[in-house]
Amino acid sequence: MAARARRPADAYGAIIFALDQLRQAGDVHEGFTNPLTAKLEAQAAKRAGTVPTPPPAVSLAHGRLGLVEVPAIASLPSTPNARRYVSSALSNISVLQTQSDPCGWIIDLRENTGGDMYPMLLGVGPLLGDGPLIGFTGRKGFRYYVSYRDGALSGGGYTDRAPVVVPAFSPAPPVAVLTGPTTASSGEAVTVAFRGRANTRSFGAATGGVTTAPQTYHLVDGAEISFSVSDYVDHNGVIYDHAIAPDAPVAQNLPDSAAEQAAEQWLLSTPQCSQHS
Repeated sequence: MAARARRPADAYGAIIFALDQLRQAGDVHEGFTNPLTAKLEAQAAKRAGTVPTPPPAVSLAHGRLGLVEVPAIASLPSTPNARRYVSSALSNISVLQTQSDPCGWIIDLRENTGGDMYPMLLGVGPLLGDGPLIGFTGRKGFRYYVSYRDGALSGGGYTDRAPVVVPAFSPAPPVAVLTGPTTASSGEAVTVAFRGRANTRSFGAATGGVTTAPQTYHLVDGAEISFSVSDYVDHNGVIYDHAIAPDAPVAQNLPDSAAEQAAEQWLLSTPQCSQHS
């Protein structure tokens, strides 16, 4: 299709056709952006980066459980917006831990549609604990793991440190993770980071199934193409190339509170919470 192309624009038809084939094969991260739109979107993203994203909401549930609602955030980790997001999450988690000493925690990802996983992971880092969190594997095999330690994420030659350092909780508390069909992309990356964590269970409904990491490539004329280059891997080596089913499914015809109630019931039954009663 691109045999007669003499300039990048002549190959657009072939590129769009190829990306469409990827979408039909299940790649929801594929996309093509022409040079003008790419320029305008970059300018819009720069302006949007100055608009604060609502940070994770941290509260006390059932009088004894910590609740962290983790929203989507698209800002890159080093931006002021992302640092506000992380700083607010960590400060509020630390305050709640000091004042109320929750016996268990709920991480609510049901409304997290994705964005950048680094601010999200840093914001709940003390609850995840030190060690490998999530890996990435592609057609050519394993690529790398992102690990958390002492308030910093590192992996694949990249390191990002939280603006507020809160030590990992010790002993590690039980954690319940809430997921649903709108938990997608980086929201699912956080879900995977909690998979296999000791004393952790997930509740709700299966995630959206966007468990891939995309890459954007810039053409010489300013156009951009994006597509998935790897699948998520948990720290036990399990690959996720599909929707993530919760450990304890909750019927979707029930109110949203049903998943939270199931999570609370399990947390309160754990030895950590029984000892606090």
